[in-house]
Amino acid sequence: MTSRRILILALRVATPALLILIAVTREEGVSVRMWLTGASVWIAAVLVWDLLAVAAPEPAGLRVAWRRPHRSSSYRGPVLAGLRSDVLVLRDALRDPRVHASRLRPHLASVAEHFVPLRHGFDPEQDPQRMRQLLGEVGWLLDPEETERAPTATEIDQFLTIVLADDRKGVS
Repeated sequence: MTSRRILILALRVATPALLILIAVTREEGVSVRMWLTGASVWIAAVLVWDLLAVAAPEPAGLRVAWRRPHRSSSYRGPVLAGLRSDVLVLRDALRDPRVHASRLRPHLASVAEHFVPLRHGFDPEQDPQRMRQLLGEVGWLLDPEETERAPTATEIDQFLTIVLADDRKGVS
């Protein structure tokens, strides 16, 4: 444990212990207001600290003292499981046209629905002609009538390159 983590843990333990000690000593100099103020400040500080730890823009930001650090090799969370699932869908879609039609096409359509308005400045549902023109020869990847053709890795790469390209010239 680093010295910083030890200090944070000590402060988290010592502050409530001190407040409890003040409450049970029955000192005349310590009023209930002072005790409540101290407890409120401590609770607010802990909540703000935890909020900053959760909302940190980078994972290397604030860390809570009592949590174990995650090791990337042992992480088996939902993101990794979802990525594994997507890789399997992609692998199977390259071999089987039915997997492309039922599982990969909806993923590609959602990518296009999200990124085309952001990157190209038009809504694919309102302007399907422009969408067909944008995608060109890989437009069949989104065509619901196409059920007998499996995509190649090159076609999927070309689709993603087109959809993710930033073509907004000076549009903000």
